[in-house]
Amino acid sequence: RGAGSVSKIDITNNTVQHFGGVSGPYGIGIDQQDNVWVASWEGQSIYKINGQTGGIIFNKPLGMNARGVAVDAYGNVWVSHSLNDKVTKLDNNGNVLFTVNSDPDNATGYIGAHPIGITATAEGFIWVVNYNTHRAVKLHPDNGSILAWVDVGLNHYTYSDMAGYALRSITLRSGSWTVNFDSKADNSVWKSLSWVESEPAGTYVKVRARSAASQSGLTTAAWSPYYDSPPANISGLPNNRWIQIEVSMHTNLDSVSPGIKDLKVEFE
Repeated sequence: RGAGSVSKIDITNNTVQHFGGVSGPYGIGIDQQDNVWVASWEGQSIYKINGQTGGIIFNKPLGMNARGVAVDAYGNVWVSHSLNDKVTKLDNNGNVLFTVNSDPDNATGYIGAHPIGITATAEGFIWVVNYNTHRAVKLHPDNGSILAWVDVGLNHYTYSDMAGYALRSITLRSGSWTVNFDSKADNSVWKSLSWVESEPAGTYVKVRARSAASQSGLTTAAWSPYYDSPPANISGLPNNRWIQIEVSMHTNLDSVSPGIKDLKVEFE
């Protein structure tokens, strides 16, 4: 929280990148476009960060501390404010849609004191757990009205994907396939990549490549930018014997998936 940065870890090679400019980062979430949302405690705001480059897309002031973060099926972002006993809903462009205000005099309309953890569910509801009032509260996604509250014991404090929704619907909605190709020539000149893709509505495919003198050297070689459509000009890759091609496929829906075939690399 005090470092003012967000770190990205590439688990394929254990490299770490640090991206600064984030004031007092606390809760963190991800949306269906691989953008990272970071709640700012000291800055009383929410950051939207490009998940590939680490660049800050925008920083939206909220006027109160921001703590837990959750993203729902429509890309809306939900933020808990533990010192204010409130929850804010924003759209994916950072526009505040509404704030759920606690009413201590109305038990059925009271989020509770010190809400921290927040999560979306597969059914579309939002659940909030609070630290001081020891309850879990179910919110209606359209207006923030409290549908249920459950007394669940002492001092709940979590930033996890409590309902498993992000795992089911965001992080597991993407996958990649990687292939290594040996040109058999030490100084091959890479020309282009081509492929045939199937992208139903709500899905997309992107491709990138890197080259090295040896197959083992591919693991530390620099990647090209992502290419969204064929053919892709890869003439900027270093002239090397080996090339590695990564195909990433993403979907925002449960029922459809993208596909790719006839992947070809041109070189001389």
